Amino acid sequence: MKRICSDLGAEHMCEVIDILDDGLDDYTMDERGDVGSWARIACIQGLTSIFEALFRVSGNVTEFASYLPARKYHHVVARILRQGAERLDNVRQIAGECLLRLLRLPLPSIPHQEEWRVKGADLMTRLFLR
Repeated sequence: MKRICSDLGAEHMCEVIDILDDGLDDYTMDERGDVGSWARIACIQGLTSIFEALFRVSGNVTEFASYLPARKYHHVVARILRQGAERLDNVRQIAGECLLRLLRLPLPSIPHQEEWRVKGADLMTRLFLR
């Protein structure tokens, strides 16, 4: 991921995150049913994987906050949490699993790491693990 960060650049990383974030609003329906749910699930999983990878290499990424601004991170975490209230069981299941993965992540190894702490993470973790 460190190499990807240097090759991709902060601006492009933010664009990838924004594109996946936009996919959380896909409610496309066709003859197969709610195909948008497939896109939402893929976006939830993709965003979670990106955040895990970025946090893992955070100490080696100069200007980490430009790759994943805390405000953008919290915005996406909130939108994943919203997916946990969807009507489809499979979307709720994936959203819950991914949210727990994010809540369990150690904070990035950077100055001012507290900016990436999810408010209420301890309470949400306890509630989700019941």
